[in-house]
Amino acid sequence: NEFNGLHHKGYIPSRKKSKSPLDNVLGLEISKSSSSMDSNSIQPSFSDDGFGNDEDDEQDERDAWPSISATIQQFKRVERPQGTLPMVSWYSQIVFSTGFDLLLSFHVFLGRFDARKMQSALIGKESKCSNQSHRGESPNPEGLFDFSDCDTSSDSGGFWFDFMSDCGDGFNSSYQVARLLAQPNLHVYTSSKSTKSRMVKTLPRGKLLVIGGDLAYPDPTPENYEKRFFRTFEDALQPPPTFRRSHISIQKPAFPMKGWKSCDKLQADSPLTSYDGPCTFLIPGNHDWFDGLATYTRYILSRDWLGGWLMPQKTSYFCLKLPRNWWVLGFDLALDDDIDIEQFTFFANAAKQMQPHHNAIIVTHVPHWVLNEYENHAHDLNRENNLRELVRTHFRSKVRLRLAGDLHHYTRHMPVDSPGKKRKNSTDKPVLIVAGGGGAFAHPTHCFEEQISVGEDQYVRECAYPSKKVS
Repeated sequence: NEFNGLHHKGYIPSRKKSKSPLDNVLGLEISKSSSSMDSNSIQPSFSDDGFGNDEDDEQDERDAWPSISATIQQFKRVERPQGTLPMVSWYSQIVFSTGFDLLLSFHVFLGRFDARKMQSALIGKESKCSNQSHRGESPNPEGLFDFSDCDTSSDSGGFWFDFMSDCGDGFNSSYQVARLLAQPNLHVYTSSKSTKSRMVKTLPRGKLLVIGGDLAYPDPTPENYEKRFFRTFEDALQPPPTFRRSHISIQKPAFPMKGWKSCDKLQADSPLTSYDGPCTFLIPGNHDWFDGLATYTRYILSRDWLGGWLMPQKTSYFCLKLPRNWWVLGFDLALDDDIDIEQFTFFANAAKQMQPHHNAIIVTHVPHWVLNEYENHAHDLNRENNLRELVRTHFRSKVRLRLAGDLHHYTRHMPVDSPGKKRKNSTDKPVLIVAGGGGAFAHPTHCFEEQISVGEDQYVRECAYPSKKVS
């Protein structure tokens, strides 16, 4: 069991280990007087042929019910470190209050006060001051980060970045994902169809970690952000010694870094690529927008560290220029499922730096290519209307991949000529990937169509996790 407690701060071990409730399936008889899964109350009972006594099955079933109830209570007391929160109880009254917050945010605040417009105004003011201090120099606009000079000649064979989404449900499951992301290398088994043999592939930790929203459930309170999101990553990869939770960043990136010998030479004006550690960029999801983006602004845009990942962004959207002519575009669709005019202008200006042979990856929170047909919104032109216009006019023939979360599973859709015909690898139609397995509860995959239409284009689902049969 990887969750052994040694990696966590304030871990409290259990006082007593109990038998697994699955032991009942093996013919274990549980006494009526048992009120907990205590080892003294469980006695194995097998017949001569290795199976339970048929004539006592009905009585055994009645006897087992009190202990099954106790087992459910035992499950609710899952071990976890101190200072963390349990998994969200989605079938509780808290869901109704969260739904009310959504209704209030969507119908009252959004459209009357949009936090994205305030970001643009503040960043514009900072940029004017920055241009004056740099004596007329014209640095990259705020929100555009250049990693194109990063070394790609290492043994890893290129530039790597990680992606996760929907990670704010609780501690244990989200920590397992964060811990894997924090490892310098992961060794995974891959199978070869030609040789039918298993091979080991080494996956290095990404220079960048892109997070696709829904950072804390069910609503973005400071407690949920601290104990369901930040604490998870801090236990997986510790922040620098100078990290303080109450610190409010007024200068990003957070150079110089005191306490880390490898970063002592970094100065306030050092380029971001001079930092050898990992960085993270985060877009908000619908759950992060329930308070009008207030908590996200305080904890993401005004902090410097997510555990050991540096957070250099100042806006809820970003543009990353990567080596080998690749770009990552992170969009904030808010609760109205579209970008605002300020974002449109920002990305349109960024597109001027792209050449015809460059490639773009679009990151949004909601995968409308799946949900539109599932929710009977296939002909709703109001969703992503501005985003579609941006892609059509400024990123035409450049988008190779779309990444999203929101649905807590993994699917990959590939473009096809037409349903039922041979599939093709088209360069002018992006691959569509949903990767929302950041630690929240799992969503099924069998209820979504395997063949979908995205505008005039046809797609077919190549793979899914969980598989349709398991789902």
